[in-house]
Amino acid sequence: IRGGYPRDGIAEIYRLHGDSLHEKHAFESALAVYSKTVEFELPLEPSYVIQKFLESNKIGLIACYLQKLHEKGVAEKEHTMLLLQCYTKLKDKAALEAFVRQDQLHYDVSIAIKTLEECGYAELASDLALRSGSKEEFVRIHLEHFAETMKVLNFIRELNATEAVPVLMTHGRAL
Repeated sequence: IRGGYPRDGIAEIYRLHGDSLHEKHAFESALAVYSKTVEFELPLEPSYVIQKFLESNKIGLIACYLQKLHEKGVAEKEHTMLLLQCYTKLKDKAALEAFVRQDQLHYDVSIAIKTLEECGYAELASDLALRSGSKEEFVRIHLEHFAETMKVLNFIRELNATEAVPVLMTHGRAL
């Protein structure tokens, strides 16, 4: 944004414009305006926007806003958790899988794994643990949710010794 205007002032203008549209129930337009603050890296607290849409029970729009935060690389671990919860609440498995299986993991993986498990998506949590290199988490999830001892043992057999020893030290008794 050019013109030498203070960033706080510009963010306030976008906030007021978004609030005006929100009050008129033009929720998608309000989201577009609030999203500009993310695009231009303006100081508008994400929790403010999330709260506005929570009050209107617009879970899908919250998910869109949180996705924008992740795309821009400014999402915090709480945003990741909330985004995954939005997708599960919306029963949007396609969006959930697309987010979890993206090539670049621009989110807190441990929070994502925990949230997926809590929301009943242990298979996706397992897939994410494996893709992110968290072998101990992969084994734990399979032992807790699937009781697939042989699959876990075969997985451990394929690891080199330096990778297998910590996994066995942690989960050997359960195996």
